[in-house]
Amino acid sequence: MNLSTPTYSVNAAVLTRLVMLRWMARWWWTIVLPLAALMIASLFDPRFLLVALMALLAIVTMGMALVYYNYLLKPWAVRRLRPQSVEINGTHLIFKHVPAAETVVAGEPEIVDLTSVGHMEYSHRMLIIETGTAVDDFVTIPLDAFGQGNDRLAEQFFQSLVDAVVATRANIATH
Repeated sequence: MNLSTPTYSVNAAVLTRLVMLRWMARWWWTIVLPLAALMIASLFDPRFLLVALMALLAIVTMGMALVYYNYLLKPWAVRRLRPQSVEINGTHLIFKHVPAAETVVAGEPEIVDLTSVGHMEYSHRMLIIETGTAVDDFVTIPLDAFGQGNDRLAEQFFQSLVDAVVATRANIATH
């Protein structure tokens, strides 16, 4: 059964927030451990407290800017921001990009194999599908894409996606 979403686009602020949260969830210790060491050192010499504050305000802020430049200026992020629709087609997720007003060509559809789908999260605002293990291996579908009050359609799409992933993994296990 083929099921697709209406055309939608993801807000850049939402995508930025998700990437930052996913990066922080994975690399939190690179920020916390040096700051904790400086705080412990400030027990012996109060000047380390100033160093910890400088590190927090300057180095961490620049680190987050580097995360932004490293992940959100790549082609995948631009593709995620463009208007698109998602279709479940048996063993694949197909992302069909809709041409924007300033472009003539919509580009090739992006195909994701359902065997690469990992964690899926269905929240009150969006559907998040992890398609790999890297920070930037995820897809978001805002629930607003299904229209206001169409929670049933969004739940049906999510359930179809779960069923397709389970069926694909069951076929792999039996072969």
